[in-house]
Amino acid sequence: MAFLLNPYEADLDLSDKEDRKLFAEASKGLKDGNLFDGKRENFSTFSKLIEKEFHDVRIMQCLNVPTLWNVGAGTAAERRTPIAEGMVDFFSSFQGSRRELQDHCDLVWASTTLTNTPRLFDIFQTGPTTTEELNDLRNQRRLRHIILGNKLWASLTPDFQIELSGKTKEFKKGNEYDGPLLWDFIRRRVNPTTTVGASKLKEELENTSLDKFGDDIIKYNAWFDDMRTMIIRDEGPGKYNEYLRNLFRAYLTCSVEEFVDAVKDERRKWMQGKLTAEYDYSDLMDLGRVTYNNLIADDEWKKKDSKSEKNKASSGDEKNFLMLATEILRNIKDPKPNHSGSSSNEAQKTSDGGIRLRNGRELKAWRFENPKNEETKTLKDGTVMRWCTNDCHPKPMWCGRSNCLNKAEYAAKNGGGRKNEKKEEKPQNLPVSEDFKIALAAMTSTEDFETLKNQFFQGK
Repeated sequence: MAFLLNPYEADLDLSDKEDRKLFAEASKGLKDGNLFDGKRENFSTFSKLIEKEFHDVRIMQCLNVPTLWNVGAGTAAERRTPIAEGMVDFFSSFQGSRRELQDHCDLVWASTTLTNTPRLFDIFQTGPTTTEELNDLRNQRRLRHIILGNKLWASLTPDFQIELSGKTKEFKKGNEYDGPLLWDFIRRRVNPTTTVGASKLKEELENTSLDKFGDDIIKYNAWFDDMRTMIIRDEGPGKYNEYLRNLFRAYLTCSVEEFVDAVKDERRKWMQGKLTAEYDYSDLMDLGRVTYNNLIADDEWKKKDSKSEKNKASSGDEKNFLMLATEILRNIKDPKPNHSGSSSNEAQKTSDGGIRLRNGRELKAWRFENPKNEETKTLKDGTVMRWCTNDCHPKPMWCGRSNCLNKAEYAAKNGGGRKNEKKEEKPQNLPVSEDFKIALAAMTSTEDFETLKNQFFQGK
């Protein structure tokens, strides 16, 4: 018989008085001063204290949970045996999901026969060969789950126990606290270093676009796979089925038109039911990868250059600025005519012998022709024209006004042309950008630029 340094290394028999004492002693919690109150800032200290307690009574093994089994083996005994690579430490690691832990505990509390047990809850040096041996292993593991649960519950403050009392179905098996389930429930609830929950992961998956990855499809696909793995670990497989929809959404945010066109075509087929019933996110991911690689290989992976578009627009704005500046400058150097008719000297001859006034109005050649020296003339539309020789016109011409005045007569009638003369409206100061000012300054003299600034610009 092997010598045991720790009595908890042996199996407990609750029909034995001494073993019942060991069970009761192992189920005690931490001292009153070390009880955990559920606050995040106190969890690190609590976990260190409770870890020692778990090791002392040999219950830490309950938190070492298998997640993979040798399903491809030849015999039933080998297929139900877990493999070492799939063991997950649920005390400190978050690599396993809540669902995987729940499945593990269900195996511990199961009552199936050996033949009807497809998976074992642990790796044993010598696996059970009968249902009786399997039940003995289950009973011993259940005792340790209960010890762990009792110790944890007794290590919580009364207020925190009350807070958790409404959630006992999450970590109880019948009337007993299941230690691994209770531990996992507590640490996921309060541990500040806990990996973000599945809901947060889903939210991130649903809102992330390709620009975060520089439109690199390979990088995005790798991230997408990692996110999916974490979601499944946290809540188990089959709970969330929006991967395909989210992948379509993300792919359509790509800035490469050829890639987006390929994805739109695929989505159209999917929506019309032209793809197989088994079509899922992995098929779309394959399409994205192949399309991306082909476009890269053909040197056709060309993103929309928003900066180039902006520069192009800016260039157009600069041309408009220069045109506007030129017009303003020309108007200042060459002011519009006043109402006294002083624009006559600014008229230009047209190719047909007429005159184009400064305001753009054209007077046809016949307006200046009067070979018969007539005083009036009636046009075909009935308009009566009078031959006017006053200096309000560039030269004598047929005029439709009922009363034309010379410049002197106009000035005398209007008080020297100033008292009743309608004041010319001063141009309204306009908001202008620094780019406009720079462009204008580059094409004008210092004096002209100051004149423009004082007359037209806001914020002088």
